[in-house]
Amino acid sequence: MRELTLPAPLVLLPGLAADARLFDRQRQALGPALITPAWPALSPEWDRRETLRSFAKRWAGALHLNHVRDLDPAKPWVLGGASMGGMVALEMLPHLPRKPAAVLMLGSATGGGAVSRPAQLGAALAGWVGRPGVLQMVLRGLLLPSSFYDGQDDDGRRLLSAMAAQADPARLQWGVEACVEWPGPSEEALEVIAGGVAVKHLRGEADRIIGASGPGLAEDQAVADAGHFLNLSHRQTVNRWLFEAVMRVCAIDESREPRVEDPDQAWARRPEVAARF
Repeated sequence: MRELTLPAPLVLLPGLAADARLFDRQRQALGPALITPAWPALSPEWDRRETLRSFAKRWAGALHLNHVRDLDPAKPWVLGGASMGGMVALEMLPHLPRKPAAVLMLGSATGGGAVSRPAQLGAALAGWVGRPGVLQMVLRGLLLPSSFYDGQDDDGRRLLSAMAAQADPARLQWGVEACVEWPGPSEEALEVIAGGVAVKHLRGEADRIIGASGPGLAEDQAVADAGHFLNLSHRQTVNRWLFEAVMRVCAIDESREPRVEDPDQAWARRPEVAARF
């Protein structure tokens, strides 16, 4: 079997009500270059309608300081996310001092209106009920039960159940509403993408939580028999896709060394220098 150890850093953001455990099956295959940050705390003013964009802007600063700043400035890195994490990754782009070579999305949305009817209903009920205990029950019941998991292994179901049981009700309420109301990437994010940051999306055709966003923004690929949690149910397919995507977007050849096409632009990879231009 081909070695899949990542040759460049890949930062993957987890989805709503998930944490770094969501990517355990990727970490085992892809190695230490896979970075899985923890979700930051909600803003104290989250109930004042903090948007997905403002949340992404806050998290981008912490992501840079804690994970990106110390990466080798001479080599590229890649950003990505699953589900809501992919949407947040897109909105981070204008606020990252050092841009990634690409954004890799798993079971996510590249535009507004892709969240399914059950998720929209969950957001509506969450806002109407307003009681944490009931909120948690409603949102778990609509969005996070193991019945949405298409894999055949019990480990995946147990992991999803454990993360759902430990999820913060306030984060669940905010996150579902933020995803439903997200109109798609900001103009600033689209400008960064147009400037050369590739966007690649792998989704399950049987996803009942987030549907296809339509053509245009991302290079889209679907796995015919996969649902929303395809990185758990189809880990070999996802691991191979992530590895090959990192190799392509970082222009890494079989020697696993990045090909520098324009050495004179190396300053662009160093935020402290790029900030002067």
